[in-house]
Amino acid sequence: MVILEMIHLSSLIHDDVLDKAQFRRGVPTVNAQWGEALAVITGDYIFAKSMVIATIYKDKRIPNILINLSREMIKGELYQHANLFNINQSIRDYLYRIKRKTALLISVSGQLGAMVANAPDWVVDSLKKYGYYLGMAFQITDDILDFTSEERELGKTLGNDLKQGILNLPTLYALNSKPEGDRLKELILKRFNNYYDFEEAIKLIKSSDSFAKSSRLAESYVRKAKKWLTNLPPIPTKSLLFSLADLVISRKF
Repeated sequence: MVILEMIHLSSLIHDDVLDKAQFRRGVPTVNAQWGEALAVITGDYIFAKSMVIATIYKDKRIPNILINLSREMIKGELYQHANLFNINQSIRDYLYRIKRKTALLISVSGQLGAMVANAPDWVVDSLKKYGYYLGMAFQITDDILDFTSEERELGKTLGNDLKQGILNLPTLYALNSKPEGDRLKELILKRFNNYYDFEEAIKLIKSSDSFAKSSRLAESYVRKAKKWLTNLPPIPTKSLLFSLADLVISRKF
């Protein structure tokens, strides 16, 4: 649905403003080219337009689902902002955040696609659950790539989340590892006084077992996503969705 892509696009524009990101997928961001004020207004306009389009559907559950999605995405963003540089976050806190910032969008994509196609309720629910678990795996993989991908492939600055104070899953695992954790906490609490502090923090995360732990969790979510596909009818789309689940954790950007 184009509505979901518009909501996604508006959220990315707003994210880039908050993160002061200069590039996304190798292309200058809206705020980098035209300034933060125009970027915020553009994101607001796209979101508002998506809500207008949502009213064309006769099934009034659809705009309600989209409104609830938008509210939860904003809650996730607020939660993230409130916990910048917070070394006392738990893995559960992280999962709460990525559920709202990423997984629910993909979950609703599966749900509404099935609803608009007049699929049976059990199919709608299966695709909703598939999308949720796929979204969790996608975001965890994205967080790993924030440290491990080639910058030219990722299309943005490596370690950007950490630089902004966003403690993603590899960082949280590293904080709880020995001997890297204690020193990493010191650097984060100092908010990286200089370039060398930031580089040291990256090295500490990479020397821990945080990527292996993060990958295992992403893989577990992919297995759960596939489980919700098993009862779907044997149509070509089903095999495509299985392949998509594998791609989520094998991608390099």
